[in-house]
Amino acid sequence: MVLLDELGDRKEANLQPIRLTDLTQVTGLPRETVRRKLENLRKRGKVSRTEDGKWVYLSAGITEAEREFTRNTVRQFLMTAQTLLSILDMVDTQQA
Repeated sequence: MVLLDELGDRKEANLQPIRLTDLTQVTGLPRETVRRKLENLRKRGKVSRTEDGKWVYLSAGITEAEREFTRNTVRQFLMTAQTLLSILDMVDTQQA
């Protein structure tokens, strides 16, 4: 599922609720840490819990400042990755 467009802007997507167990596996964090963080996010209106106990992101809970911060962070990450790839290409060329 693509959540951001090529400029890092949020695309409308039909996000599916996710289980605590799945989040624990993806993050590699202890179950209790993930649960505690989700509860904190729920109190702040960022996520909610479904009747069957799964978690879902609430787009209404994310401010424009948070969206812009995320957009800028992703852009910086991608630029850094591109720089690293260029360096690796230069090293490969010099070793050949």
